[in-house]
Amino acid sequence: MSRRSGGQQAGLSMKGSTLMDVARAADVSIASASRAINGLDTVTDTVRARCPRSGQQTSLCPALGARSLAISKTNTIGLLLPDIYGEFFSEIIRGVDVATRARGLHLLVSVPTETLTRQWPLCAP
Repeated sequence: MSRRSGGQQAGLSMKGSTLMDVARAADVSIASASRAINGLDTVTDTVRARCPRSGQQTSLCPALGARSLAISKTNTIGLLLPDIYGEFFSEIIRGVDVATRARGLHLLVSVPTETLTRQWPLCAP
């Protein structure tokens, strides 16, 4: 397969690439392209060399929802607070956010509604 200048593989655009585009350009299955990009050991070195690494040669943006379903892990922490107004709760959110980002996690903040507190008494203030 011929290579373009700048490390691009033939037929692969730098903008808006999908996993299907990467697989097609590398002449491998979508599953093999995914495994190669994610660095899994179940891919041969030949296939890995034909698939460009995400972020290095393409603008491939992973579908985090699909990835979460595939690996049964969301990398998200939920923070349930009785209120989000005021300096106290703002500082709690800020501190938890800094800690989660440092670990490569996402933070989901929520305030229970009246309906939620009736359904789950543990959420009541």
